[in-house]
This record gives sequence, C-alpha cells and structure tokens, in this order.
Amino acid sequence: MRAIVRVVLVACALLFVLSCTSNPKDVAEAQDKRACEQVCLKNQQSCLRTCDKSCATCQVRENEKMVRLYKTYVHEQCVQGKRVALQLQSFRDPLQCRKSSCDCPADYRVCMSACAGPVYKRLQVTPVCC
Repeated sequence: MRAIVRVVLVACALLFVLSCTSNPKDVAEAQDKRACEQVCLKNQQSCLRTCDKSCATCQVRENEKMVRLYKTYVHEQCVQGKRVALQLQSFRDPLQCRKSSCDCPADYRVCMSACAGPVYKRLQVTPVCC
C-alpha cells in the first residue's frame, strides 16, 4: 500500500514539475512581442515629440514664418531697386494649420497590430482648428 501511495505521490510531483515548465517557443514569441511593443512605444514617443498638432502653436509658428518671408521679400525688392508690390498677408497660408502633419495614435495602432497585439478602435471627432 505504501508503495502505491509513494508511486502516486511521485507521479503527482512529476506532473506538477512538468506543468511548470514552459515551451521555449512560447517564451521566445512572448519576448519578441514585448520587444516589438517597446519599439512601437518608442516610435510613438518620438512621433509625439516631433509632431505638433496644437492649433495655437501652429499659428504662432506660421505667423513667424510669414513675417520672415515678407522681410526677405522686402529686402530682395529693395536690393533689386524694385517696388514692394506684395503685402504681409500675401505670405500667409490660411490652410497650413489645418493640414494634419501626423497621426501618432493611428501609427501606434498599426504598429501594435503588426506585433499581433489587440487593436481597439474608437471613433473620434477631428479638432476644429483656426
């Protein structure tokens, strides 16, 4: 009887130990997925740093650009001895700040789907700018 109990206990212990081991393929896939997700996260952070979608910031930047272009134009006209025919507003692009330069959340979702991660879509109203 003791031998049967001992065999059953050894068999249970062996099954327990074997159930705790993981498949090396699963571990490698999980590590690859985590690495891919880290790349997606780094790309998103880089995108957020470089892409400026703020209307106010865009308008300030475009106004500075408009003034700089106008001053360059006036200087060139004066150097050439020509009259200044254009006004400051001639160098303003009214649609510049309405152009979407980048969509970081969408890029992130595409990257995550390439990593075989779940993608949750949501509808969002586009911001009214300018």
